[in-house]
Amino acid sequence: MVSGLVGCAKGGEAKTQSSGPASVSETSSESSGEEKSAQDVTMRFSWWGADVRHQATLEAIEAYEKENPGVHIEAEYQGFEGYQQKMMTQLAGGTAPDLVQIDNVWLMDLSTQQKVLFDDLNNYADIIDLSTFDSQIIESYCSYEGKLLGVPLGTNGSGIMINKEFMEKFGIPVDEQLSWDSVIEYGKKVQEQDSNSYLLGIDPSSESVVPLFWEPYLLGLTGEYWLTDDLAITASAEDMTATLSKLKELYDSGAVVPMGETISFAAKMEQLPKWINGEIGGLMDWSGRLPAIKSALGEGKFSTINVPIVKDGKVSSYPTKPSLLIAINNDSQYKKEAAAFINWMVNTENGASILKDVRSIPTSSFARQVITDGNMGDPDVLRMVNSTLENPSPAPPYAGRNAEIVSIVSEVLQKVVYGQEPPEAGADEIITRVQAKLNSLEK
Repeated sequence: MVSGLVGCAKGGEAKTQSSGPASVSETSSESSGEEKSAQDVTMRFSWWGADVRHQATLEAIEAYEKENPGVHIEAEYQGFEGYQQKMMTQLAGGTAPDLVQIDNVWLMDLSTQQKVLFDDLNNYADIIDLSTFDSQIIESYCSYEGKLLGVPLGTNGSGIMINKEFMEKFGIPVDEQLSWDSVIEYGKKVQEQDSNSYLLGIDPSSESVVPLFWEPYLLGLTGEYWLTDDLAITASAEDMTATLSKLKELYDSGAVVPMGETISFAAKMEQLPKWINGEIGGLMDWSGRLPAIKSALGEGKFSTINVPIVKDGKVSSYPTKPSLLIAINNDSQYKKEAAAFINWMVNTENGASILKDVRSIPTSSFARQVITDGNMGDPDVLRMVNSTLENPSPAPPYAGRNAEIVSIVSEVLQKVVYGQEPPEAGADEIITRVQAKLNSLEK
């Protein structure tokens, strides 16, 4: 896995010309076996994100249309909230766009639908140059049952985004690897000096607290993921109890901002008043969130450090994943044309130069080289991703990415933190409810 992810950084020599077809006019539609000329091509592309991603993607679309006069791409974009449900409704109803931005954690859910939702991108290897992606990433994060369901647009590293002035004020070292125990120790030190300040903020959304605390803590504690691709629970009730107990201790000790204050800012922690006011030392999150999170601090106040690890744990690594994937709707009339646009985004100098790191540091070795050579990427994002890739965690099992399972774990984590049930009861609830879900997933 280490070699796989580092392969994104190395890649090889940068290409001076685009991979795949020079023009979309070399492709043809596959709708009903009927060929359509490039002049007939009008595709739709949907994604979510912040304004900076919207602006860059719109600019990329405009540039692509200029290079390919017969192609028109209609943009459909929004914030994250409600995106997945809208996409699923469109896919089920046959009204989804030709190109769809998805999260890799959705792959299992999307692939177990009765209807085949996305085309296998292995079918377009003559159009999309897959050699710029390490095969480990393609197989572990982007494929399901041998089908390549999306091309990774960026690599997300994990870390703590810190306020340097806060750390200096409270004497918190930033040059050592934190453990969850040292977070509690330093967090108490902060509270003793100022009860309104907290060392760490943890995003309570399931997309953050589950993959950035629950999964890596159990991995560090036991040496393996708590679920397997064979749909089995490997972690014991005792291991789960220990993990839930540590999370509750983090909150009860005052090391972490109370969940009651962060729950309204799930997936948008950059808007948390205490962060804006300099009363939090760091926010733990994915690198894709970094630009928004650091914008509230001002120039020179921001830096990053690695996520905490389990003290004396069996595994000490950092979570990573593709930031986003781009997939082709299986109902699309313009699959080859869509594949050509994907290749342009990830494997051409113009595409990479426009999109830069708006979906985190590119996973394509070619695009990554372009923005590195041109100093186009955010140096903080690049540092955070590279630091993660020095010691990346292995890819988690797909079962652990099931939306309902993630939701169950997230719900129980909140119950334990709020004191609604003790860690022992929380562990039992997770085992019972998750096992029931796993039973329903068995073929």
